[in-house]
Amino acid sequence: MVPGNISEVKEKVFNKEKEFSDGKHYRPSLSHNLVNIAIGTTISYVNDETKISPLVPFGYAGRKDQDSKIADCTHCCILFYPSNREYPNGDIIFDGGFSKLFNELDSGENYSTFRYVQNIAAFTTQFAKRYAEFDDDWVETFKLPSFEFELDETVKWTRFEPRITNEFDIVYLIDATGSMGSTIRAAKDTVISIANDLKKQFSKINFQFGCIFYRDPIDSKSDKHDLYYLTNDINKLSNDISSESPSGGGDGPEDFVGAYKEVFKMAWRSGTKLIIHIADAPAHCRKYCGSSNHEEESGKLEPLLKRCATEGIKIICFDIRNGCKRCFETMRADYLPYGKDLLFNIENFDDSGSSEKIANNFKELVIASAACAVPKKK
Repeated sequence: MVPGNISEVKEKVFNKEKEFSDGKHYRPSLSHNLVNIAIGTTISYVNDETKISPLVPFGYAGRKDQDSKIADCTHCCILFYPSNREYPNGDIIFDGGFSKLFNELDSGENYSTFRYVQNIAAFTTQFAKRYAEFDDDWVETFKLPSFEFELDETVKWTRFEPRITNEFDIVYLIDATGSMGSTIRAAKDTVISIANDLKKQFSKINFQFGCIFYRDPIDSKSDKHDLYYLTNDINKLSNDISSESPSGGGDGPEDFVGAYKEVFKMAWRSGTKLIIHIADAPAHCRKYCGSSNHEEESGKLEPLLKRCATEGIKIICFDIRNGCKRCFETMRADYLPYGKDLLFNIENFDDSGSSEKIANNFKELVIASAACAVPKKK
């Protein structure tokens, strides 16, 4: 879900109740201490909430509009049954957004998912109910009796079947510091022709393109990253990035961590996802650049690469003048263990010669990279 005003997010995503009663005791809601939650892939949702009693709607999912601060959540995909203390029935959680549980459960980017799982565990344990049931006797394990419940046969669920999609999102991740002038110019000059050629070559594929120009605010607070969201309006994108020019940097390594954080602000679709990362300088810290440089950045890039892998984002790197060879090879080692059918290629890019030559080299390499990432028929 999209970060925004906390009360608005909670109102749209979660059941509004702050606590629930089992008839004798009150328990915190499943949304306790949750601000947002990554639903993942929604495989089913309820069409008619009036026919699900005694189940209670909890979580809602919907497609995110990248221009909106709040997700448009209209479909109930998480329900639960809070049992009454007077009956031996246990609680039930129906979660139709199952892929959230395949993310890493830690205290970092996916903390809200981890908190959600903790809340389910605490809620279904029904400690107050079990404690009252056994008075002061300490019982190490509780075995709930079987539970039988029949849903209204008129209730219909919508099931999402896995499918191969023709959606293909390409994001240019470009070092935009002082030494990158010729490459930035090539990217601006060819963005329209690359899109048109790809659409001709792969006529059945629905392409979107986005750009991230990153710099080095770690060394210079005046540096900033510029993000241009994914779009199929290539003329608008070309116009938007026309004002980009090289600036900042200076110490060699650049802010890869900040750049890859920008990647997850994109509204990626469910099809093929590809980052084309173009750089002539490595990331901060000894692991990536080979010498001591902002060691406080150590350990920050690996989780972002892991997230790219687990979310199926392919990466192809253009290494300019071998300035990033060590860095890109180390990044590939961080990325590849965390998924199947992954792609992390490293290509040498020649930015010497005339502007026309550089633009042609850039165009040929981007088109070849996209063709490499197109799903192969099985």
